[in-house]
Amino acid sequence: MLAHRPSIRWVVALLIAALLVAVGATATAAPAARLTQAKVKKIATKVATKVASKVVDQRAGTLSVARAASADTLAGAGPAAYLDRVASGVVRFDSAMPSGKTEILAPVSVTVPAGVSFVRVTATANFSGSGNIAIFVVPAATPCDLLANDTAYGRPYLQISNGLGQLVADTVVPVTAGTQSFHLCGSLDPGGNARMAYRTLVLETVASGAGGSATP
Repeated sequence: MLAHRPSIRWVVALLIAALLVAVGATATAAPAARLTQAKVKKIATKVATKVASKVVDQRAGTLSVARAASADTLAGAGPAAYLDRVASGVVRFDSAMPSGKTEILAPVSVTVPAGVSFVRVTATANFSGSGNIAIFVVPAATPCDLLANDTAYGRPYLQISNGLGQLVADTVVPVTAGTQSFHLCGSLDPGGNARMAYRTLVLETVASGAGGSATP
């Protein structure tokens, strides 16, 4: 059990009380040397000041420049690690969609700060015509025509027949610190006849997601 240290206020009070008792005890024996209450308080204040300075010196020994610098961090990470970063890409024109798997929006990059482990990826794509269509979000290093369906992030599927449709992929991807790039891929089954219109891809770092997990 830790011993309880009396506060400086209590120390001063005890000193004053002790000195007042001493004054009363010696008042009749040495009236010429009698101390007044004002003098007693002055002496007690000096003693308390010395005690306080020793306490400050003892506690100062636990302080350091490193401790002061760490006050600017949270869990060892700087403020930037807790601010979301966003990057986006968009294609506004209409074009024919080839059969098979192809890139339908060029890579978008975002810088992931240290201490952040996830990026939220949101993609949208509009289509017209007919056919079975799907979209995939994958790392930019993975060519769209070579990716396997089970390695892509987000696989919404759409079947249209001489009409209009929209696909939305919204998922969270585990990442490491540094620049991360993703692109949007689309696939059209053989025999389809579709066109792709407005497409978007948004990347957002998830500052509070360092302790979670994600799967494709």
